[in-house]
Amino acid sequence: MTASTQGRDECAQIARATAERVHKAIEQYCNGVECAETELSAIFDGEYGVDFVIGSGSDGLYYRGVRIMVAGGGPNVFVDTFTGEVEVYWWADSATYSLDAKDLNWLDEYWRGCVLGQTVRD
Repeated sequence: MTASTQGRDECAQIARATAERVHKAIEQYCNGVECAETELSAIFDGEYGVDFVIGSGSDGLYYRGVRIMVAGGGPNVFVDTFTGEVEVYWWADSATYSLDAKDLNWLDEYWRGCVLGQTVRD
């Protein structure tokens, strides 16, 4: 296995593990598990940055998605609702992993609420 192949494999493993962690935390939160809010906070409250994707049209500006950097410095990990993927970048290597559709909807509702100043619950 070459160093580049190993790097891509590691990125792919991190992307999948992050998507699964997000899925489990949202599922627990929606099912009323008390520690789930703490798990969601652990994933997103320490975010390194949040970039909102805003579109514009004849009706003005509107929310299109959010890209949240949840880890940085090696590897850099993003949860991106606009692309629907977890993205991992580590030096020259990268990988993506698709997020579950229900997780995307929940995350979009939550972050849309942040943009619009509304609290969103399940």
